[in-house]
Amino acid sequence: MKTLFLLPAFCLLLIPFWCIAQEPSADDDIKRTIIRVKGEHTQVAYYDSLGKMVKTGFYRGDKMDKTWISFDENGERKQIAQFREGVKDGTWLVWDAEGYLRYKILYVKDKVDKVYELNKQGLTVAER
Repeated sequence: MKTLFLLPAFCLLLIPFWCIAQEPSADDDIKRTIIRVKGEHTQVAYYDSLGKMVKTGFYRGDKMDKTWISFDENGERKQIAQFREGVKDGTWLVWDAEGYLRYKILYVKDKVDKVYELNKQGLTVAER
């Protein structure tokens, strides 16, 4: 009998945590649009509530693939990323808020291989 009482009580304790996990995020206002389908790849674009593109790229099945480009609120490039079947693989480029290319990050099979920090002139100032 205690077990029957404890189970509903335990479930009631979990409800607030489940509700918190279900709260809408900022991405809930992002809408996905399919641009085209070619072979195994589907090109998509994501737009914010104002209709500005925030990112675009390709899926192969349900996994990110090929090149993905993210944009800031002004429509300027923020990041260019490379994926291979859902895994980070290739060169990623990251721009700062002023529009300068600041980082080149080399991924190999989802792991960072090298990071190059660039100055405003595009010259390498640090390598990790």
